[in-house]
Amino acid sequence: MKNRRILFMLFVALSVFFSLNNMSHAESKKSALLEKITQNKKIVIGVKTDFEPFGFTDSAGKVVGFEIDLAKKIASKIGVDVEIVGVTTSNRFQRLEQGAIDMVIATAADTRERRKIATAIEPGYFGAGVNVMLRPEENVESWEELRSKKLCGLEGAYFNKGITSRYVIDLKVFKSLDRAKAALSQGVCAGLLYSEAAIIGFLSKPEFKDYKYNLSSALTVPWAAYLPRTEKNTNFEFLIGEIIANLHRENYLIELAGRWGIKKSNFLYDTQTLWTTTYDGKLICDRDQWSIEFGDGSWPVECREKAFITSADVVGLNSIFLYIEEKTGLNFSFIYDKFDRSNFLKGILNSILLIVISTLLTIILGIIGAKISSSKFKLIRLMSRTLITILSSTPPLIYMYLIFFGIGALVYTNYNINISAFWTAILGLSLYHGAIITKIFNESINVQKISNEAYSFSLKDIPNIVEDTSGAVNNIIENLVKSSMLASAIAVPELLSATMSIITNQGNTNVMMILLFLLFLTVTPTWLFCVKKIQSSIIKKYGTKNG
Repeated sequence: MKNRRILFMLFVALSVFFSLNNMSHAESKKSALLEKITQNKKIVIGVKTDFEPFGFTDSAGKVVGFEIDLAKKIASKIGVDVEIVGVTTSNRFQRLEQGAIDMVIATAADTRERRKIATAIEPGYFGAGVNVMLRPEENVESWEELRSKKLCGLEGAYFNKGITSRYVIDLKVFKSLDRAKAALSQGVCAGLLYSEAAIIGFLSKPEFKDYKYNLSSALTVPWAAYLPRTEKNTNFEFLIGEIIANLHRENYLIELAGRWGIKKSNFLYDTQTLWTTTYDGKLICDRDQWSIEFGDGSWPVECREKAFITSADVVGLNSIFLYIEEKTGLNFSFIYDKFDRSNFLKGILNSILLIVISTLLTIILGIIGAKISSSKFKLIRLMSRTLITILSSTPPLIYMYLIFFGIGALVYTNYNINISAFWTAILGLSLYHGAIITKIFNESINVQKISNEAYSFSLKDIPNIVEDTSGAVNNIIENLVKSSMLASAIAVPELLSATMSIITNQGNTNVMMILLFLLFLTVTPTWLFCVKKIQSSIIKKYGTKNG
C-alpha cells in the first residue's frame, strides 16, 4: 500500500513538472516582413503553374487555379495587392529563403523536413491522400468493396504496401503512370490507385470525364502555406493562420474547391467541422483563448496536426509519453493518441469476440460431427469421416480465402451482398478446429465401444466425453487462439490488424510488437483457464463417470 502511494505521488509530481515546464513558450514577435508588405501594399506569393486545377496556365496564357484564388483572397484579407509568381517543386522553398517571394502556396505537403527550412501555417488549406479513380461502370462507395476487384498502380509508390495490406486489394503495378492509365482505359483494372491530387487533375481531362472518385481518401497529408523560417512565432504567422482558419469556418475553401471541379475533399469537410465546433458557446479552435492561458499564440492541441505536436505543446500524461518518445524513440501512441487508442481497444475487443465465438462454434461443430460420424448408417459414417478428414487437413486460412474471395465474390456479383469478414474468419477457424475436435471425440467414443459394443453416443454423454478429452481439446483451443490472428489476412480489424495499422502510421514497430507478444501471452492462458473452469463445472455437475 505504501509503495502504491509513493508511485502515485511520483506520477502526480511528474505531471505537474511537465505541465509547468510546458507553459514557458516564446512570446510572439513583430514581423519585419509584414511591415514591409503593409508599407508596399503588396504581397508576393509563389504558386505552381503546372498542376491543374490547383495552379496552371489557361488557354489565354493566364495563371489560374484553386491556389491562385486562395492567394488573392489572403491578400485581400491582409488589405494589400498580390503579385503571383510561378514556382516549381524544386525551387519554391529556395525562392522563399532568398526573399524573392513572401509566401508559398504551391501544393506543398506539411512535413517535418519542410518545417526545418520554412514556417508552415496551421491549419492546412487543403489535404491530399491516396484514392482510387474508378471506371464509369464501377459502383463502389468504400474501400472494403474493392476486395474482389483488380486495381492498377504505379510500381514503387510508397502507399502500395500499406493500402493493399490494409484493404486486401489485388494490385497490378506498372512501371509508368502512362501504362497504368492505359490499362485502366482498356478495362484491365476497375480503378487506378494513386495520389488524390493527381486524380483530381486526371478527372478534368476529356478521356476521364466519366470516371469516378467516390472513396474517402487514405493516408491524407495536409498542404500548408509557407512563410520564411524567420517568421516563426511572429504576428505574420499568426495572422495568416487566423485568415486560413476563418476561410475554413466560412466554408470558403469548400466552395472554392467546388468551383474548380474538386468534387470531394474529406479533408476540407473534416477541417471545416473541427474549426466550427463549439463548447459552451465558444469555439474549441480559438487562438485568443489559448493565448491568454499559455501566452504563445499557439492553437489548441486538439486543432493542430498531431504529427507535429511535442511534449512542450501538451500537459499531463500526454506530455510524459511524448517526452519519453523524444528522448528514447519509444512511441506509446496507443496510450496517448485518441485515434490509435480507440483502434487498439477495438482490436482487442474484436479478438476476444473472435476467440470466444470461434471456440463455442468449434465445440458445437465437434459435437455435431461426432454424432453424425457415429451414425448407425455406414454410408453416413463414411461420408462424414471423409469430410472431417478433408476439413482437418486444410489450413483455416484457405477456408477464409475460399469463403471471402471465392464464394464472397460470386455472392456479391450475383446478389450485391457482401459477406462479413468477421463471420468468415469465425467460420474458417471453427471448421478447421471443429473437425479436429470431432476426431478427438470419435476416439473417446471408440474407446467406449470397446468395452460396450452396444454403446451409442448421445448428448447426455457429453460431460463424460469432456472429461476424457479435456487435455487434447484444450490443446486445440490454444491453437485456435493463436490462429485467430489469421483473420487480419481478410481485413478483420482484430488485434494484429490494429497493431499493424498503428505501426504503419506511427512506425513504432518495437513497442507494438512487444505489446502484441505480451497480450497474447496473457490472453491465451486466461482463456484456457476459463475453458478449464467451464469443463470442470460441467464434469462436476453433469458427469456420471465417477458418480
